[in-house]
Parts: sequence; C-alpha cells; structure tokens
Amino acid sequence: MKKKSKLVRKPRTQAIFNTGTRPHKSIKDYTRKIKHKESSSEDGEQ
Repeated sequence: MKKKSKLVRKPRTQAIFNTGTRPHKSIKDYTRKIKHKESSSEDGEQ
C-alpha cells in the first residue's frame, strides 16, 4: 500500500490524468505502468 501511495504522489501520474484527450486509454496505461513498476520494484528490493 505504501508503494502505491508513493507512485500516486509522483507528478508523472498526475500528468497522465491531466491529458484529458483519451481518459480511458490514459487510465489503462496508468494502471499498467503501476503494475509494471510494482513488480519491478519488488524484484529490486528483494
């Protein structure tokens, strides 16, 4: 949970949400990126 809040706090995520051109696509990309980052950060930490 702490990792998720940190990722959400990053300015990049806000920029993705602020695009507004295609919210559906940006949200999908955003969730996909978070999932990707979570798995890689877990591997790096362990």
